[in-house]
Amino acid sequence: SLLWSAADTGKLLAVTFTPAQTSAAGTVAVSLSAASISLGQNASLAFGFLVTTPPAVASPLDGSTVGGSLITITALGWASVGARVVNPSDVFANVSSLRAQVVSVNSSQAGSGG
Repeated sequence: SLLWSAADTGKLLAVTFTPAQTSAAGTVAVSLSAASISLGQNASLAFGFLVTTPPAVASPLDGSTVGGSLITITALGWASVGARVVNPSDVFANVSSLRAQVVSVNSSQAGSGG
């Protein structure tokens, strides 16, 4: 569903909305239509909006120089990548140009309870 609000700020009409969730990044078409009750006119606007994949986040942010730190990479919104990743052998990670051992891979849908 689309959440929106509009505010008349003088001669500028500010419209704020939240689009429905999408699983693919890229440019999507957006159209906005409004009916002016006071003027009895309709107005519309169409434009492109870039939907981006959220960046991956690593935690913790620091570790020992002797190695052995367990690093977790979380990448929400990467459904197209997550669908192809099943086993630790499907993923490669490098730290300071050295290959790290991938211990586990967990792909889940946000909000699905698991």
